Amino acid sequence: MNRKQLLHVMVSLMLLITAPSVMATMYKWVDDEGNIHYSQTPPVDREASTIAKPRTPPPPPPSTEGEPDATASEGGEELQGDGPTEEEIRAEKERIAQECQRARQWISEIENKPRLRVRDDDGNLRYLSEEERQARLKQAQDYLKKYCN
Repeated sequence: MNRKQLLHVMVSLMLLITAPSVMATMYKWVDDEGNIHYSQTPPVDREASTIAKPRTPPPPPPSTEGEPDATASEGGEELQGDGPTEEEIRAEKERIAQECQRARQWISEIENKPRLRVRDDDGNLRYLSEEERQARLKQAQDYLKKYCN
């Protein structure tokens, strides 16, 4: 893995770790008539349960097409050596395992939450249509096949 690729991975990981959650706490309760209510404020006269914040599905993996070969240095000369070091191999295996776990979580969220909300280009929240949800599920399954043998 060359320096540029390593920098991309490190920046991506830092963004994932430090990204704050922007969704307020949601509450769920049942009224006297048996109707279920959802709100950002708890009711005063009854007990309410908090709802876990939904996670945003992970972005698709970055494309590596068109990037220079990892065996070439920045000057275009071939690097000496027999291949990746044990540390690089171990780091790559760990990254693949993390990507596999992300894919499994992504599929679980899509399958267990039939009404997924996403932000559109204007920053507004909207629900995914069933077709969009199925497309995301297919994308997540492809991601799973790629990273989970």
